[in-house]
Amino acid sequence: FLMSSLVAFFFYIQYRKRGLRAQDRRDAGIAETAGRLAFFPPRSGWPATIAVGVTLLALGVVFGLWLFLIGCALLAGAVFGFVFQHSDR
Repeated sequence: FLMSSLVAFFFYIQYRKRGLRAQDRRDAGIAETAGRLAFFPPRSGWPATIAVGVTLLALGVVFGLWLFLIGCALLAGAVFGFVFQHSDR
């Protein structure tokens, strides 16, 4: 329920920000859908860093608190970097 609520909240915010798309309106023409749709990042190293952080976090559950804390710190930094990597656009 919480995950589907999160997705519904995201779509609601996107609708409030951008309104109806041309694909959602019956009176829209084909020419209205032409052009740039959105920004898609070309490459990123952050997903691999997140994977390493999750791996260290999981290994920390098995081998000790010190590895778990390193995994948490790496994961937090990687998620922060991934979220804000294109914030200047």
